[in-house]
Amino acid sequence: MQVYEKPPSGLGPELGRHALANRAGAAFALARVAVGVLLMGLLAFPLGWLWFTLGVVSFASGFLFVKAAARAALVRPALVLTGRPKWDGTRRLAWRLDSDDLPATLMHLTEGLDAECGSALTAYDLGDDYRGITRTEAFGSPEHPVLFAWGIDSPARLKANDDVVGIWLRMEYDEADELRATLLANEGRAVERLTHVAWRV
Repeated sequence: MQVYEKPPSGLGPELGRHALANRAGAAFALARVAVGVLLMGLLAFPLGWLWFTLGVVSFASGFLFVKAAARAALVRPALVLTGRPKWDGTRRLAWRLDSDDLPATLMHLTEGLDAECGSALTAYDLGDDYRGITRTEAFGSPEHPVLFAWGIDSPARLKANDDVVGIWLRMEYDEADELRATLLANEGRAVERLTHVAWRV
């Protein structure tokens, strides 16, 4: 698994490679940008604000190609840093897991973290409470978001609060019924263990 502290931007060489691989898409994106610039230039004409607004929309839509180039440059499976939140005086790093076969990647990652950190606590996240479940239930047809928690040099706890040091993995289905996985790890030893395991998956 690749570990990205800074994900691909979709610009520069990444954009060039994606344009060569998808010439039609690149031409269409360039046309949308050009039309956008043209329409924005009609601001002083009758209905100028309408043309300008349509121009902004057309111009912005061209950058969807840049976003696609960034996704194409991402080597999957990948652990991608998304933020560095801090609460209760403790800095933690937030990650997302990106994979073409997310269930299989999650199983390999959880097994690797079990071997590195000890068995995880596994539970349904019910919002204001938790309900313990088995690993089989977690990877079966989960009824609620699933939370895994590993302790680092201390017992695992399901809540990432106070000065608890650990790794937390949350998996859930979004509104489009797509499986999503996010991770949280304390800065320092927890991140080192997480990335060490991720590189071997």
